[in-house]
Amino acid sequence: MSETANKDNERYYVRALPEAGYDSWKELGSLEEAKKYAVQNSVYGSCVADAEGNIIFAPHGRAAADLLYEAKCICDYTRDHQFTYGHAPMNPAVNHDAKIASCDRLVGWMLYRLGFTDQPHVHGLCVSGPQFTNWCIEHHFIKIERIDDLQPADIVFTRESPMGNPLHIFLHAGKSDTEGLFYRYDGGKIERLRSTQPSCEAIDDFMYAYRIPALALPGLSFKYGGVPFTLLRKKKETTAEGIRYLLPDGVLLDCKIEKFAKYGVTRWVNHWYNPGSGSSAQITELCDCDIITYFDPDPPVTRRNRQLTWEPETLQVFEAKAPHASDDDFNPVPTRIWAGDTRNITAGERAPFFDINRKEKGIIVAVGWTGVWNASFQRTERECRIKTGIKNTDFYIKPGEKFRTSSVTILEYNDGQVKGHNVWRRYIKEVISPIGKGKRPAECPFSAIFWGGVTSESLINRWKGIIRAELPFDYCWIDAGWYEPLTADTADGQRLEWLNIGMWKVNQKYHPDGYKDVIEYLAQNNKKMLVWMEPERIRSTVPPWTKYLRHPNPDSPNRLIALNDDAVAEDVIELVSGVIQDLSLACYRQDFNMYAPEVWEYNDEDGRRGIVEIKYINNLYYFWDSLLARFPHLLIDNCAGGGNRIDIEMLSRSVSLWRSDYYVRWDACPEVFQMHSLGYASWLPYSGVGYGPTLGDLYSFRSAYASAITVRTWEHADPEWEVGASGEPLDWAKKYFDEFVSVRKYFSCDFYPLISNPHDSLSWAAAQYDCPEEESGIILAFRRAKSPFDNAVVELGGVSPDSVYVFFNADTDEITTVTGASLAENGLRLHIPNKRQSLLLRYKIVKND
Repeated sequence: MSETANKDNERYYVRALPEAGYDSWKELGSLEEAKKYAVQNSVYGSCVADAEGNIIFAPHGRAAADLLYEAKCICDYTRDHQFTYGHAPMNPAVNHDAKIASCDRLVGWMLYRLGFTDQPHVHGLCVSGPQFTNWCIEHHFIKIERIDDLQPADIVFTRESPMGNPLHIFLHAGKSDTEGLFYRYDGGKIERLRSTQPSCEAIDDFMYAYRIPALALPGLSFKYGGVPFTLLRKKKETTAEGIRYLLPDGVLLDCKIEKFAKYGVTRWVNHWYNPGSGSSAQITELCDCDIITYFDPDPPVTRRNRQLTWEPETLQVFEAKAPHASDDDFNPVPTRIWAGDTRNITAGERAPFFDINRKEKGIIVAVGWTGVWNASFQRTERECRIKTGIKNTDFYIKPGEKFRTSSVTILEYNDGQVKGHNVWRRYIKEVISPIGKGKRPAECPFSAIFWGGVTSESLINRWKGIIRAELPFDYCWIDAGWYEPLTADTADGQRLEWLNIGMWKVNQKYHPDGYKDVIEYLAQNNKKMLVWMEPERIRSTVPPWTKYLRHPNPDSPNRLIALNDDAVAEDVIELVSGVIQDLSLACYRQDFNMYAPEVWEYNDEDGRRGIVEIKYINNLYYFWDSLLARFPHLLIDNCAGGGNRIDIEMLSRSVSLWRSDYYVRWDACPEVFQMHSLGYASWLPYSGVGYGPTLGDLYSFRSAYASAITVRTWEHADPEWEVGASGEPLDWAKKYFDEFVSVRKYFSCDFYPLISNPHDSLSWAAAQYDCPEEESGIILAFRRAKSPFDNAVVELGGVSPDSVYVFFNADTDEITTVTGASLAENGLRLHIPNKRQSLLLRYKIVKND
């Protein structure tokens, strides 16, 4: 914590005892006086803040101070409300109406108020069995085995039972001046619950203790009527969903927290509600995430332009380039930040995913906002302060108004970046993504794409050719151009007309029976429908179907629907639901090709900057949530000009089947497919590629392997795009399309980049996708066009030294057996004899007898 003072306004505040449940801060005249007060009152969690609300001193560290403060608040509450000792019918952290608590429930309540909300809501955590101990282990708390090593805010377990489990638990608050006596917060009997704590007594029958690690606990910051949130006189309560703050004028701020201990993930999102009859105070400088994470100091600064490999121990922020239809979309960009440096990033420059890393330790941060977000990373000697939120907010809340702002998801790891990112991928796959949930398919689509102006008659003929060739597509992808009022018959004409969107009625010229014959034919052959829409934009050439926002440029050809209006949100839900029903959609594809921020800002009321964007994005989430609830089988494909809306909120509702508009280019460069896959895969287990139109090039096609592929070979309306018209090798397509389908499942499994993401034609590219549950995986490698090397030795990930690995070469049928011990020590030699050639190895793991 920095002790740098604001020389123009040297005011310091100390956290004092709560007053009637409200936070209380006391102003003192100097930093020395404030620090002295904090030390004297450290058992109550006192700490020092500057005039901006930044905590600049805590005697035992910020986490310990916060836990001790929560302990004091709760113990005062149980005293004032005359709690009874016993087994509460509900976890008192969630509902304490029964006014019953015990030693373990009391400590659980303290932890809950810090953000550890993943506790049993019924009864709570129990100390008398292994539950509380195991919970501490699962959350990576640090075990303390000697009483002499105790520090304030350690959770102490005592009184061993005949079964070897502790029978008692309390929160240690520090040593007293009397030898052998220690302060504690303890709910072990009714007399304690109704007394003023902490008490001071000996520790008998000590077994062990657990200490909260230096985690990044949920936190936010803003100014409310000019007063920093930290210093605000507010009341804090716990709810079934997280933490509620009652602000001075009655506004409710709910921080809804989810913890996923299996993955080391914490997610929170802030919800705001003004139940009063007057407007709230002004909310400025809002950061929905404002947290501190801890890292060891870096070596002394020498030359800032030295290569990263020369100074591998320095803290770096790994960023992903935002998609801009370029060859380096989502490529990793490491930025080194030294003590005293701040790295500021905003939407459009980077994707909203970050990895703050030093050696084996790191924290992954995902900003959950599909509008204009910002993020900053400030390095001090032993810390990194992380702030994220919605950019340029300055608003008040009207009476009765409620909404949410941005979310944040963090994952902390200590076993290196590759393992950390695989845990992240598993979290996305197993918890966040709709893929495989409920009635939705377990894999992403393998699609054949057709322009909407391909007539129904031609479309059926093309599918007949595809089915005769036994090509294993899952989906018929209908892209733009299927709607009124288009009239062009050729690809060139349809490319000019497709922008005239807004009617969303099936074009009767191209599809006289509204696609019914196509839908029937596809259903008979077990194929599914995917259709493109862009409902948020209305072309000025088309009559508007709903209300739209004023544009700062009156000559703009595009109109943005007023999705910030709840009535418009209902309109768009009904519109798209009708299309989904009428066209029997299994996948709804939503695009967005408009720069919205200038429109949002132009429509903000005075004194309410950012509120149109906030309400717009709230209703965007409501819109998609409504579709998913109405249609339990439905997948949503998130496009937005090719990947411009890929964020953690959209990943929880959709998948990006066309992750970059680079694929719009004619026969896009296969090396770019390789680079994209290596970049996206670090963050996303599911994403897709648009491939083609040329078939017959195995190096190129394998370069496009991902969780989803969309083939463009028969895309356009002209006769030369009919199946077989160009002499495309359908037997080849059958063989390698089948190959892709057989390995598709691996692209959402554990990912190991075997060769760093190369940007030149002299290198190789290689990656491993491993499925530990099935003890199998694949290796996909590419020798590029100018590479002089026919061999490469790679270090595989997730190797079990006690196992045997059997490798199968998909091209030569050669089988190779290698021990795990050899792989761990020597790596695996890959051989690609020719330039511009690929290698696909499948492997299976067998155990040694």
